[in-house]
Amino acid sequence: MVKLMKFLKFWLPPILWAIIIFRLSSNVLPSVGPTYLSDFAFKKFSHVFFYAVLGILVYRALLSENIVRTKALYISIIVCLIYGIGDEIHQSFIPGRGPHIRDVVFDTIGSSLGGIWAKKYL
Repeated sequence: MVKLMKFLKFWLPPILWAIIIFRLSSNVLPSVGPTYLSDFAFKKFSHVFFYAVLGILVYRALLSENIVRTKALYISIIVCLIYGIGDEIHQSFIPGRGPHIRDVVFDTIGSSLGGIWAKKYL
């Protein structure tokens, strides 16, 4: 029962957040800004935000396993990087979407910022 509660408290949130990211990336996004630049900025900010949250959640889950904070930070960034790559591969199968290395870069920036924030404040 204790292991189940620990899983639900620490590991279920990043899993659910990853599912949300997957579902969002399964849709073609309409233009959200009046110009290419504003649309691009909004979509890239979204990558940073969603992966920052994922980075925080993965970092928090790793801390629950008694992993040293700095090591947990690096592992969380790597996990998010791998997930971001997988998500871009997934998008290559979605009509109207495609894989972009720059999105993986923004995902990694987000997970790094989230992980650094979590290391400082959690």
